Amino acid sequence: MLLPAAPDLLSDVLARVALRTSVIASFRLAQPWALAVPHFGPALLYAVIEGRLELALDGRSPLQAEAGDVILLPAGASHTCRSDEASPVRHVLDVLDELGQTAWRPGRQPEGPVLVDLAGDSREACRILVVVLDFQDAASNPLRLNLPGSIHLRASENRVTPWLQPAVESIVAGLAQGRQGYVALTTKLAELVFIDTVRSHLIRHPEGSGGWLAAMGHPRLARAVAALHRAPERRWTVAEMARTAGMSRASFADAFARTVGRTPFAFLTEVRMSLAAARIAAGGCSVKSAAHELGYGSEKAFSHAFRKVIGHPPGRLKPPPRRASHRAGE
Repeated sequence: MLLPAAPDLLSDVLARVALRTSVIASFRLAQPWALAVPHFGPALLYAVIEGRLELALDGRSPLQAEAGDVILLPAGASHTCRSDEASPVRHVLDVLDELGQTAWRPGRQPEGPVLVDLAGDSREACRILVVVLDFQDAASNPLRLNLPGSIHLRASENRVTPWLQPAVESIVAGLAQGRQGYVALTTKLAELVFIDTVRSHLIRHPEGSGGWLAAMGHPRLARAVAALHRAPERRWTVAEMARTAGMSRASFADAFARTVGRTPFAFLTEVRMSLAAARIAAGGCSVKSAAHELGYGSEKAFSHAFRKVIGHPPGRLKPPPRRASHRAGE
């Protein structure tokens, strides 16, 4: 049986990454140093420009990163960054307070880049660029939920570090000259950084990604998963999914469950609810419209499935109504 070329599932998934906003921070630190970073929601990416660092997550062996390396924490877990294990630890928020830097919080509009230089004239400084990524659908984003807790790409494995530094320097220089547009520029830059990092990781380690991302290491399953992503509203049967993959129904169902960790229908429901959550939260789609667009015969059935997958009713995601503007004299 001649099968069509495998679709670009990764592009389909990454194209749906949507950031609400982002912040870029530059740290220059002299040895010894250690910063405790709390878990506050968004994803965090570290690009080591100079020197080296250890990144310690609770219950895991520290990640050793050198110049040119990138570390991504998709869920923004609490951790400690340090020059070595014996360094005295300071909370990053305390450091920012002492320097008069405004600490950013999820949901706020960033005021500009965070610039921290505690190295002075030290010749053994570590310079790190930190990208904070705040997703629009942080609680239900299927890509983030299926990524590992940390992704470490060596300098030889990633393309981010060489172009991230000049890009950030260009943005900072533009702000110093009074040019506006920081939020738009950094949000687009952060999307590129995230996509390129995740793409590099998944291409190299598809089998170790877990969840449905592991299907990318299985060409036939990847074909079916891509079809479900592209037509989630279709009234799929397992037999139709199997035909798309070029497999028998039994072998497809077994391979899917073993590789993805859930049944094909459970996965399809997750895809539908993730899409619905993004559309409703964006404000361009009502709950009733989302139910219809994704193939549900009733709003009640859709809401039940949504609550089961996402954990709360779809109506909670609807943006608040805009206030009417009142101009003076009108």
